[in-house]
Amino acid sequence: YEVQLTKVKGYRRDRAAPRCYLSRVPEEAELAEKLVGDLREAGVHVVDHAAKVLPEDFVVVLDTPAYQKAFPSDALTEDKPLVLARFDTRQLISLALTGNGVPHELKDCLAGSFCDETHYPVSLFDLVLNLYVIEFDLKGFAPLRQALHEQWEQTLAGTNGADESSSLKVFISYAHEDEEFKEELVTMLAGLRRRGIVDAWQDRRIE
Repeated sequence: YEVQLTKVKGYRRDRAAPRCYLSRVPEEAELAEKLVGDLREAGVHVVDHAAKVLPEDFVVVLDTPAYQKAFPSDALTEDKPLVLARFDTRQLISLALTGNGVPHELKDCLAGSFCDETHYPVSLFDLVLNLYVIEFDLKGFAPLRQALHEQWEQTLAGTNGADESSSLKVFISYAHEDEEFKEELVTMLAGLRRRGIVDAWQDRRIE
């Protein structure tokens, strides 16, 4: 993903950075924080408040049943006009956070689907292309999407929700003086453990 990202930045270096605002409910704060960091890393200016959104800015909706329930109410009063003003335009991007993530080929890949955590880099790359207004089938970028998707197919596809018995077993060996570094590693592996990709073990788990 990082390699492909440099090519996107280079392609649009003559233009101003794209701007977007994330519309979400509080329940999606964790994913929103991750997206904000990744989009800023991609050179996207993420607007931090609805009042600062400009007419030409993108609005990215983190779409969940909770969001759909909140939208007609007063819970999203500042976001609602922004969404309605961009309805049926390219400036409104909806990201589906719920649904069934299953292994698939690129031709069946749904842009905007973030329901499979293992597919996140692929979905993020598509989102970045949309924000930079780069067509998926553009000659210079179609191979990049293909390569990124093939890498996902060959490594992580189908591992979402895998049982522990099929997890990659990882034992962490360390000197106790380096406890702080070990904890950082455990934190970095937490996402992979939740998805059943790895089962990290260390002596602190001995009872």
